[in-house]
Amino acid sequence: MKRTTRVPPEAEAANSTPPPSQAVKRKKREVLVSRDSVTNEDDGIIDFEAVVSRHNARRVALQIVYNIELTGKTLTEQWSQAKITGEQRHIEFLQRLLRRTMELTTVLDEEITRRVERWTIDRLALTDHLLLRLALCELIHMEETPPKVVLNEAIELAKEFSTTQSGRFINGILDAALSDRQPKKE
Repeated sequence: MKRTTRVPPEAEAANSTPPPSQAVKRKKREVLVSRDSVTNEDDGIIDFEAVVSRHNARRVALQIVYNIELTGKTLTEQWSQAKITGEQRHIEFLQRLLRRTMELTTVLDEEITRRVERWTIDRLALTDHLLLRLALCELIHMEETPPKVVLNEAIELAKEFSTTQSGRFINGILDAALSDRQPKKE
């Protein structure tokens, strides 16, 4: 007589492969943290997701500035190696955001330094640092987007690409920067 052991459903679920939606999400995170995962080694071209919304544009912007930090390439070099498709108006937004962020890196880093208490900027997680640069640039120097949208987008990207506490941390920094720029009510 063959004896079988029944595995509890929770143990079985823990050992099974994740559903496709989770696997895709995990794969997208690897794009940010591993430069090899986005580069086609045959031609050096980096394939990004289609830029069909400003949200996608911000995601691609984060990936591009992350790659610039890792590789030391210029924005021009990185852009020439990027394969970016999508709606022209969103690609133009992406280009403006990247160009302004790279032009204002020193100013943006000074703004971040003023906001982080008991921390130095080099102690920040790289993803958080870059997200803050992009969001502050859009918030302060590209006033076409409502401030609350900029905050929400940065928080969502932090939750997706960084640590579990990053969303709250980034919200605090950006909210303080926004509060300083709004007129005081009497």
